[in-house]
Amino acid sequence: MQETTRQMEVFSSVVFDETLHFLTLPDGKTDEAWGVAGIEGLLDKHFDGNAELAKHFFRRVDQLYPGGYEMTVTIRDAELYDIRLSQSGETEVYPNRFVFFES
Repeated sequence: MQETTRQMEVFSSVVFDETLHFLTLPDGKTDEAWGVAGIEGLLDKHFDGNAELAKHFFRRVDQLYPGGYEMTVTIRDAELYDIRLSQSGETEVYPNRFVFFES
C-alpha cells in the first residue's frame, strides 16, 4: 500500500505582538492558530504528532525574528520546503527541502 503525501502551505504573519499561522490544507480548507503553541497544536493535529522538526523550526523563527515578519512555508510529509521570509522589505528565499542544524 502506497502512503499518501500530505502537503500544506503555512502563512505566518506577526500581528501586533502575536504571530498568526494560517494553514491551507490539501483539500483547500484552512485552519489557523495564534503563536508558537498554536502552530505546534496544528502540526500535531494535521501530521499525527509527527512534526518535531517543523515545530522546532517555528519556535526558532519566533525567537530569531521578534519583530514583524511574514513567512510562507510548504510542509510535505512533515518536512519543510520552499521557505520565503520577509522582514523590513527584505525577502529571503530558501528553495527545496530545509535541513535544520542547531549549533
